[in-house]
Amino acid sequence: MITRTGKMASLNSLIYMDAIMDETLEHLRASDRHWNNVTREQLGGMLHAYWRNAGKWRLVAESHDPQRAAQAVASWEEVVVERVHAAVAESQNMQVLDHQLQSIAYAQVQAISQAAKLDHIRNMLQAWKSNDSRRLANRPLDETERWLLWQQLAQARLSPSWDDLLAAFPARRRLMNNTWPG
Repeated sequence: MITRTGKMASLNSLIYMDAIMDETLEHLRASDRHWNNVTREQLGGMLHAYWRNAGKWRLVAESHDPQRAAQAVASWEEVVVERVHAAVAESQNMQVLDHQLQSIAYAQVQAISQAAKLDHIRNMLQAWKSNDSRRLANRPLDETERWLLWQQLAQARLSPSWDDLLAAFPARRRLMNNTWPG
């Protein structure tokens, strides 16, 4: 009986998968013609894993031929380690992709929110222009009207360019005849 010890956590279901056994047989058949006559079930029947503790296990191949047992357990270990490393790498890739998707979803929500704010401001300014501008054509806005208009624009503050817009917002005495200073 030949054994190999490796450090891996709870992977019992993985190491006995048909795909693992098939790949192990491919490795064995590539190195020794003897394995051409061995089936997956026969190989699986000779391979065993024993857990020593939570982090160590022993892979065992039982055979009357020590050379064949050594070949089987070495190939099995190689395939298992390759698959585990690939699974861990894919898991890490999935975590990165999940983080990227979350970032994209957050950016999408932000963009939708900004579009809604801009739409609201556009509607508010259009309503103000069509209703209040005729009424106020010959007089400046009073402080309350000016403040309400400024507040609508200030609340949007979607980007640094809004700071320039707010800075250019006419002072009370300059907002007459509904013209903005240019």
